[in-house]
Amino acid sequence: FKHAIAYDNNHRQDFHTIVPKHIPEELYWVEEELQIFKTLQEERRLREEAMRAKAEKTARMEAETKERTMKSFLLSQKHIVYTEPLDVQAGSSVTVYYNPANTVLNGKPEIWFRCSFNRWTHRLGPLPPQKMLPAENGTHVKATVKVPLDAYMMDFVFSEREDGGIFDNKSGMDYHIPVFGGVAKEPPMHIVHIAVEMAPIAKVGGLGDVVTSLSRAVQDLNHNVDIILPKYDCLKMNQVKDFQFHKSYFWGGTEIKVWFGKVEES
Repeated sequence: FKHAIAYDNNHRQDFHTIVPKHIPEELYWVEEELQIFKTLQEERRLREEAMRAKAEKTARMEAETKERTMKSFLLSQKHIVYTEPLDVQAGSSVTVYYNPANTVLNGKPEIWFRCSFNRWTHRLGPLPPQKMLPAENGTHVKATVKVPLDAYMMDFVFSEREDGGIFDNKSGMDYHIPVFGGVAKEPPMHIVHIAVEMAPIAKVGGLGDVVTSLSRAVQDLNHNVDIILPKYDCLKMNQVKDFQFHKSYFWGGTEIKVWFGKVEES
């Protein structure tokens, strides 16, 4: 209209018509606010559904990744030890296959299986030693045990005799295989990382990000995590909560002071 030359404005009176069933201006704005509220409510519902779907997808992918990783780990030990079934279920029987040819028990005339559950803390205690029998594939020996319903971890070692002798305890770490479907859950572990960096309070390169990301991942598995690092003067203390002196001790003629604080609600 800016560059128009001719107008039809009803001889400068413009055209007007009556709008039937109009509502007062106050009611119009009430209705407008209601529509805006409904629109915002629907947008919020869609956002929450999208976030919930994303969280479910992430949890599903993490569970699948964890399962694949665990199976890969169990299969990586197959030249020494494996189970049938591969996924040990609480309340069922499992057969453990062991190849002494790849261990310190190579050449021993007998192999004895010593087993317990829940990181050797099960209420039934260690099971009686069981002499392992030759397996069908020749190099392995086998033993079958019943897994209790309240088991979350299967623990075992091997020995040359019923009364002991030489042990294969995986260089002092023992053999551990997770148990699925039990009525008891594994209590959280207390895991400590010793590092020189930690994002975001002491970060120079990528190491600080790795330390924090790894700690978060471990916490997501319901474990407790502490990170020990030097008390640099450059620490970003505004991102550390409840920072306080804990104790001090001497080591090698040097006084060591220990401080505690929380980062990222961890």
